[in-house]
Amino acid sequence: MEDKVMELRTQLKKISGKRLRMEFGIPLQPSTIYRIYSDHKDPKKPWKKHKKKQDLREIKKKLKVFEKIQVDIKDLSDIPNYHEQSFHTRLPRYQFTARDVKSGAMFISYAKTKDLANASIFCAYLLAHLRRMGINVKEIGIQTDNDGAFVGNWRPGSHSTFTNLIEHIYKAMHLRIPPAAPTYNSDVETVHARIEEEFYDIEDIYSSYDLLCKGFSYVVYFNLIRPNSSKDYKSPLKIIAEEFGSVDPELLTLPPIILDDNFDIYLNALNGAESPGRGHHVPRLPIF
Repeated sequence: MEDKVMELRTQLKKISGKRLRMEFGIPLQPSTIYRIYSDHKDPKKPWKKHKKKQDLREIKKKLKVFEKIQVDIKDLSDIPNYHEQSFHTRLPRYQFTARDVKSGAMFISYAKTKDLANASIFCAYLLAHLRRMGINVKEIGIQTDNDGAFVGNWRPGSHSTFTNLIEHIYKAMHLRIPPAAPTYNSDVETVHARIEEEFYDIEDIYSSYDLLCKGFSYVVYFNLIRPNSSKDYKSPLKIIAEEFGSVDPELLTLPPIILDDNFDIYLNALNGAESPGRGHHVPRLPIF
């Protein structure tokens, strides 16, 4: 049993004892699992000391679902397992990620380049989906850092095509965090760490199509099943259901796409050509 616990601990480096018990059926109390962790700790490796941070959980609980969505871009080329596979199959280099602060729900897509065009396509894809599912997008605040892919340039008050899409097409808000303050986007940064450990470090990916399929599977798992220890071990689906009364799981299962191949999504948003009916806009998959 200790070998099984440590095998899972090695694969999923930061998984808690409670999650091991809940998700993998380990028939041990969390305190026993933590003892096993401690017994197998490398005595030469000291515990890291973390600075005390202000607990923001209670503040986040007061937000409404989809009131604030953090958006960021993850460079996948610095992940050894992914980089090796990408070298042979030319996988997309960037992951565009959106995360709802209240529920923790995550939405992702991929891109070969990090630029305003792909950021705008991603935002149009996400906001069109939320609007189709009955979410009032006018009450959403999209929060980003000051990367050129979001703001065009660093000057305060400057407007980019990304900002124009959010504020003039969807009537939502684009919130820019202060310069050199990455902790303001801590929710989406945290999910980047989790997806690296629980997905990219583990999965073998053979093509961009394989990446889309497996990435979608992880999104479904993350949003519908995975308990979040920082949110009282509730999944995003459960948190949203508590606020909405009931929720269609389709709301949280938006398939990832290759943004570079779907510029028409952005053009349709500009031209107001979105389909008013239910269901996803399913883009053309790349041919390999």
